[in-house]
Amino acid sequence: MDKKDQIYTLIKRTGLLYTIDNFKNILNVILDNVFNTPKLDSYINKRIRTCPGTISSIDTLRGIEELCVIRDYVDSYLLIRKLRDNLFLDLFLFESQKTFEKYPDYGFDDINLNDAEEVFEALNKFNLRCVDIETCNDELKAINNWKSNKLLMSNKNKDKDNYFKFSKYLEYLTKNNKDFGLCYNNFLKKRFDNLSLKLNDYTHSNSESTLNNNKNQVSTFTDIKATLKELEHLFLVSLFFVDSTLFASEDYVDCMECGIAPQEGSQYWVNGFILEAFVDIKLESEELFSFLLEHNNNFMEIDV
Repeated sequence: MDKKDQIYTLIKRTGLLYTIDNFKNILNVILDNVFNTPKLDSYINKRIRTCPGTISSIDTLRGIEELCVIRDYVDSYLLIRKLRDNLFLDLFLFESQKTFEKYPDYGFDDINLNDAEEVFEALNKFNLRCVDIETCNDELKAINNWKSNKLLMSNKNKDKDNYFKFSKYLEYLTKNNKDFGLCYNNFLKKRFDNLSLKLNDYTHSNSESTLNNNKNQVSTFTDIKATLKELEHLFLVSLFFVDSTLFASEDYVDCMECGIAPQEGSQYWVNGFILEAFVDIKLESEELFSFLLEHNNNFMEIDV
């Protein structure tokens, strides 16, 4: 067995490979659910909601695995920081889309659905109102600039510093999502802070050890695994408040696609990979898990 195979075997033995694979599976579930529930994230540009941070993060997890195999442990932590930033970018994008939902339904309940002209007129009014909202909302304007490649470092635009960095994502979520704000203040702030301290030490080379790859492999793989698990759990708890419907299992969609009547309540079933993560979240903090159940606004079945 050559050196590379020996390291790969050690990665498996420490459980790091299992953690990486599970994280990728979770992100693939979320990715599928985003595309199974299409929504417009721009009425001006007629753009369907995507999750660019999640897509990128699946590749980033593959990169972390490869870095460990070639014994570049230091840069693994840099990629975990990138992973964190990109995942919470998506949460910022998802939460910002709720701006369109915070306004009245414009009388859709009162229209005659059999009258095509009346339906068209109502939809047109709704679309125009959403365009007006998007035109006036600073966050939505900033997102459109980001989507249009106008926030590159070569362009002088303050939107990048005002909206597009991890601290701003957390600030936006705590300000605009009341339940997440409560959870963050009561359960998550210290955990986010500790994770940031560790990742920033590696990013900014705050000691010689954060530049040195000559480390004990078992303890290093174990720590990388623990760091990834912490990020995974913080991301899932945060997404729970932003849009927990993205936890849904494939059962409901599979039935619809096959022309079979879905089992009653199956739209609330949570995917198995995500349920497994919530088992660990519950073990970490019964109090946090109870808080989640008390604020389960989408009635997703996470009672493990």
